[in-house]
Amino acid sequence: MSLPNSPSEHPSEETGTTIVVLAGSLLFQDCLAEAMRPAFPGATILGASTPAELVHSHAMAKGPDLVVLSVDLQSGLKEKTASTIKAAVEHFPGTPIIVIGNCNDPSDVDNAISAGAQGVIPMTASLKIAIAAVQLVMAGETYYPRQVVPGTPTRTRASQPSAAGIEPLRAQFQPHNQVQRHPNLTVVGASTPPNAIDELHDSKANFTTREAEVLAALQKGYSNKWIAHRLGLSQNTVKAHIRHILRKLHATNRTEAVVLSQYLSPSGVAASTTRID
Repeated sequence: MSLPNSPSEHPSEETGTTIVVLAGSLLFQDCLAEAMRPAFPGATILGASTPAELVHSHAMAKGPDLVVLSVDLQSGLKEKTASTIKAAVEHFPGTPIIVIGNCNDPSDVDNAISAGAQGVIPMTASLKIAIAAVQLVMAGETYYPRQVVPGTPTRTRASQPSAAGIEPLRAQFQPHNQVQRHPNLTVVGASTPPNAIDELHDSKANFTTREAEVLAALQKGYSNKWIAHRLGLSQNTVKAHIRHILRKLHATNRTEAVVLSQYLSPSGVAASTTRID
């Protein structure tokens, strides 16, 4: 089934991007597509229950840029889950696969990683976390819940998140080639110091009003050109603000900055009177 895009008023760096949502539930396809569109204006989002149905329903000139796959990750279905993920990997060679599903044990996530997933989003994650994870994977990073990492033996069961969704998942191992950034987030190959999130939580007035406006636009996926036009700035000034934002967040790129900004304390961003929409 096609999930057609609504015309976007905003030029975007995501124009020309194709995202495929594979899920057995039509409702899940539609809801996820609608949730993703504001973050990827201009992107084409296609939905289907299987890769075969996608090929039958849509004539695609090239492979998608990302596949979001809904599966049941729970331990009792390990073989079926791995088979589903491997089939998607084989059908879309070279395309990053990010999996969304219930995962109550680190071994469930490890199973998805072993099958070829570049990212795993638990159903307990917030929408902001899910969108940020998708953006990370599309930018070439890898997103996994903290309780499991590629190539590391599973040794402990994760604790359940609190109602606020921020209780640490208590893994008892620390990988050498990865940096723990947030209780529920691991970014492979990133450079932010391990205490960066704690600093963000404790920070006050990190950004000027203008930097806050630029950051709000980055969170919505808008391009430098659109931000400059909306805020009445030159593109060089926008780039300067982005450099300041990256430095204050200890981020190496704009996608990483968007992820880290989700964990700022409410007082960490100056109030803005300009609407970014």
